[in-house]
Amino acid sequence: MRPVPPGSADRPSSLTRRRALALFGAAGSGVLAGCAGGRDDAATGRATGSSTPTATPTPAPPDVADTFPSDEDPDTGLEVHQLTTGEGVTDVQDHYTGYYHHDPLYGDWVVTWTVAASGKRHYKTNVRTGERVPLAGWNGMTGIQVRGADLFTTRVDGPDRWLAALDLDAMTWTDHGAGTHDDPWRISGSLAVDPAGSHVLAYEAPVGRLPSVDGPEHRTRHHDLEAGTSTVVRESPHLRNHYEFSPAGDGTFRAINEWIDRPNSSRFGTERFVVGHVDRGGGEPLELEGEFWASDGDTAGPRGTGFNMAHPFWAPDGRCHTDVVWHPELPAGEFELVTFDFPSVDDPFAPIPKRHQTRRRYPGRYWSHHFTPVETGGGDWFVGDGDVGGTFTVGGGIGRTYVNAGLLLEGGDMVYVPLARVPRPLHDSRTHLLPGGEGVVTVWKHDLRPDVEGRHNVFLIELPVRYQRAMAGDDAALRGLLDDGRATRVENRLE
Repeated sequence: MRPVPPGSADRPSSLTRRRALALFGAAGSGVLAGCAGGRDDAATGRATGSSTPTATPTPAPPDVADTFPSDEDPDTGLEVHQLTTGEGVTDVQDHYTGYYHHDPLYGDWVVTWTVAASGKRHYKTNVRTGERVPLAGWNGMTGIQVRGADLFTTRVDGPDRWLAALDLDAMTWTDHGAGTHDDPWRISGSLAVDPAGSHVLAYEAPVGRLPSVDGPEHRTRHHDLEAGTSTVVRESPHLRNHYEFSPAGDGTFRAINEWIDRPNSSRFGTERFVVGHVDRGGGEPLELEGEFWASDGDTAGPRGTGFNMAHPFWAPDGRCHTDVVWHPELPAGEFELVTFDFPSVDDPFAPIPKRHQTRRRYPGRYWSHHFTPVETGGGDWFVGDGDVGGTFTVGGGIGRTYVNAGLLLEGGDMVYVPLARVPRPLHDSRTHLLPGGEGVVTVWKHDLRPDVEGRHNVFLIELPVRYQRAMAGDDAALRGLLDDGRATRVENRLE
């Protein structure tokens, strides 16, 4: 469905006159009734995990800086700003470190990095003022997590590589284990930090070895920052990466098995999804009840025996969603979004009963390469980066055209909201909602400036106030988007 371009009420009159960027938490019942929004019926659905936000608008912050190149998206009419421009340095890739489970946002700031001939440089960029502040003393990997005012990452000095935290207000570092290393092991990029900033999981690899090729060894280290301890909780020939703690703050985490058993191979099926707890080691492959999950194997795709839980993501209340692609039972061009209700099970290491699983099946054109949850209090919203290049061939190479927002409804349907057309094929985009809810940041290999070759740049898609209200749980605002054709209600094909 090609969305109807929004009218003047949906777009800012200019960058200098906009004053309505705050997140308004308008009260709502959480029930959507009689909204067809692209469906042939008027089924009722309620946002899963929804709550009634407080109806107290916050003062509008300053406008988005008019120093940024900007343009109106031709399909949706939303304003798109380019936050990075390379600063005139040769061979620059402007990027930001927010892989879908790495949080790069702090207030009005976005953490970015630049690669040039002179080396890697790190910054925080203010989306309001355009100010760009170097993050001095950061010369490590790009895996990060922001918790409060602290940015957790890695620092490097010669052979040493250690965990550290940067206070983004005071611009001071706290080192955890500086000047030490455990030959030949080094932190190798991926970090997970619990919501309180007390526990950190770090993936480590031996220096000078290629994973799963020569001396295939990987391990996971648990840093308890309150106790001041650092313990190896897993050592294995299998690569386990992309750790992420549950936002429920109960110590539960999930991870992805990437390389298992042989060089450069992935294990597909339930063994790809790992669940664990800080008090119970490095985690175990997910166990699920039901015949659907018995289709397991080393290969996936149209002729494979396995399937891919590609990108698990947490709901704010501790349930976990994941997309399922390439499953032998999936019709061509379809995918599933499945929810596992971890808070309702006594032991996440035991098989999860079918009653605590929710399966939803949708056309592949509504799939995203990555899904990032939104913590607005308005239900199971997420933002997705699309995949116009068809990386996983879901949907037969069509669709997935937009950076989007989505809402999972209690009845199994989904509301899909296109935000901006992806300008070209992408691989590892990173899409996040600003903490205030007033815009979505993403990265494209693109440039809005005339006659400038497209590099990886960071972009901000402004969200008009009624989009913000819809994502905060305002049913009337969401119905308005559906009625105007700016959102589509996608039917769960399993019903």
